[in-house]
Amino acid sequence: RAFLLLTVPLLGGALASLGGFPLLFLAALFFACLSLLFTQLMSEKRTHYDTSFREVMALLKRHRWASLAYMGNSAVGNAYVAAVPLTVYFSLGHELSLGAFFSLSMVLVVIPRAAKSGFISELMNSVTPSQL
Repeated sequence: RAFLLLTVPLLGGALASLGGFPLLFLAALFFACLSLLFTQLMSEKRTHYDTSFREVMALLKRHRWASLAYMGNSAVGNAYVAAVPLTVYFSLGHELSLGAFFSLSMVLVVIPRAAKSGFISELMNSVTPSQL
């Protein structure tokens, strides 16, 4: 799973570079439909909460400042989701470079976390000198 998380941005950049963004979006649509199919085939018990739109609006009205903070935080998050990839793309100028940038950034996040969790030290202790 970690391998996929590290390579998917690079593969997406390669796909956009080779076939353009329409091919990339078609591939994303294919995988989204595939995931919906697998979700429907799962026998997961669904939970249902009886909440109406009117109750949600009353809650937002009752807690105005918390609602405003929540909406502002969401707006900032959405701005970052749009601004960071566009800034990197316009700085690097190529789709493949964009995918490589995000793959590299994920590697730089995964390595310290793996080191902190002790995974790397356990892996190094399990490797014998003859295996190197």
